[in-house]
Amino acid sequence: MATAKRKPGRRDPRVPRGASTDIAKIERILGEVETEVALRLSDDPALRIGSAVGLLDADGEPVRLPVVLFEPRAAVGVTLPDGTRQEMQTEAIIQAGFSRWRPVTAFERLDDWSVRQTKGGVELWDHGGIWARARATNPDLAWYAAAGRLGMVLAVYGPRVGVRRPPRGAWTPTEQAAELRNSQAAGIVAAALVPWRPLSPPDDARWPGPSYDAATGRIEIARGPENEPQMWQLHTPGVGVEHGLILGGLQLGKTSLLRVLNLEAVCSGRFVIWPADPTGRHDLPKVWTKVADCIPQTPAETVKMLTAANAAIQARLDNDGYADPSPDRPGILITIDECQHVFAGNPEATALAERIVTDGGPAGVGLVVTSRGADLAYFGGSRLLLAGLGRRNRLAFGTVTGLDLLVKYRDRTEQV
Repeated sequence: MATAKRKPGRRDPRVPRGASTDIAKIERILGEVETEVALRLSDDPALRIGSAVGLLDADGEPVRLPVVLFEPRAAVGVTLPDGTRQEMQTEAIIQAGFSRWRPVTAFERLDDWSVRQTKGGVELWDHGGIWARARATNPDLAWYAAAGRLGMVLAVYGPRVGVRRPPRGAWTPTEQAAELRNSQAAGIVAAALVPWRPLSPPDDARWPGPSYDAATGRIEIARGPENEPQMWQLHTPGVGVEHGLILGGLQLGKTSLLRVLNLEAVCSGRFVIWPADPTGRHDLPKVWTKVADCIPQTPAETVKMLTAANAAIQARLDNDGYADPSPDRPGILITIDECQHVFAGNPEATALAERIVTDGGPAGVGLVVTSRGADLAYFGGSRLLLAGLGRRNRLAFGTVTGLDLLVKYRDRTEQV
């Protein structure tokens, strides 16, 4: 059968405009792993691929599929013997196992590939080494939480997937979606489901020792990318004990950070600790029995602890408060791991926690929790609780910018 030839001067839609055909430049481009990147969830209007039907998190709840789009900085066009042209980078990754992303595609699951989190972004690896690297300049907390819950991401690779800024102005979600659709129609975008590899969680075995400063009420919990100290306000002198919010997916280090906070509190000699593990996944009694007043290991036991904390708050406020913890008038640090198991759908627990974040500080009672996300449902639907927890101390593993949403909750709460 004769191969249909293209009309002279007609651009092949499978090769984007600006694709290089210079051999020396092609070799240089193909050796480049630096790309642009965007982290989006499957219901993002810039993707328009809907929800991830059938995908469930560790609790059996539906999750949005985290999508990472790698966009090489230049396209590479080659002419085949039949006169057609292809984009070499897309064809190469398809040959390596990715699926060409058509409007209807069954994505391959490639367990020997991975998308790995770095301090400044993400990388795409195959079984032999790195394939693409990019800095995530505006990461989203919800994306990292979804990736942590699911343990995999949809990796998308192609030279025109709506990531880079257009020549003029900025993308709208509609324009980004159209750019991706055009690449799908042209067959120059590939995708696959690959495992997600977050940063290694902090190892509290390497905890350097107490850092509590009684004059400021601060402790050092980690070191940043430039070795700068990352601080936590355990209490504010003259004001009271502070609360805290720690967000992140599974195995990102939330529980390890709680251990550091409890260690610092105990070593300060100015706090008693009430650590709670409502999931019962960690053997907290083995760790804390000698120093903790109570160690709840179920949601019901945790609610009882919150009830006791409310009674302590009232008694302490009636006794001139405990704003400045001391050995004689110690603060109480309450920590709850995976707090959604306590607050979600439980108005009683939510109301008790609201009282703690509202009145507990001056009474020397602080509440610090971990959660897999900042959805209000995880906090019993309470904006007051979410804002109170994150008012002074808040940390998200994988990113910090996603916590900006707490500002609107705080502002709304303060107007009530």
